[in-house]
Amino acid sequence: MLAAAVVIVGVTVTAGGTGEAKKPDPERRDGKCGKISGTMMTNIGAIDETHTLGTVTGDLAGAVSATIVELTPSYAVVVHNFVTEAGDSLRARPARVDFGPPNAAGQVLASGEIIFAGGTGKYTGATGQAKAFGSGDLAAGQTVFRYSGELCAGK
Repeated sequence: MLAAAVVIVGVTVTAGGTGEAKKPDPERRDGKCGKISGTMMTNIGAIDETHTLGTVTGDLAGAVSATIVELTPSYAVVVHNFVTEAGDSLRARPARVDFGPPNAAGQVLASGEIIFAGGTGKYTGATGQAKAFGSGDLAAGQTVFRYSGELCAGK
């Protein structure tokens, strides 16, 4: 059950984006919004039983950690924190991640939504949301997710 929770932590954000959409400019402080997308991969239990740690590609390239704050057989509540390659951070509110039962090999499908709630540097005051879907291999302690959404620069 704990392993399933960690998989949930990896779910941070939904797929989409054609690459042609105007990307958000985090330097802007006028509330302008832009599309974001990419992937996330985490290691279950990389920090401890309730935390994951991994990498992010795409518009939020850098690292991600997730903290499991609630776990049930069908969903978990997690809190994500991102740190970009430039050193800026982006925080998220607690989010529900729904997941299916593991298959015989211990793999699960999961999906959820992230609500961004500010950060530091370029993301001070930033808001937005992203959806994510992906899978986790409980036996190997690995997750991979695709995220997409919108991020609005702070004012």
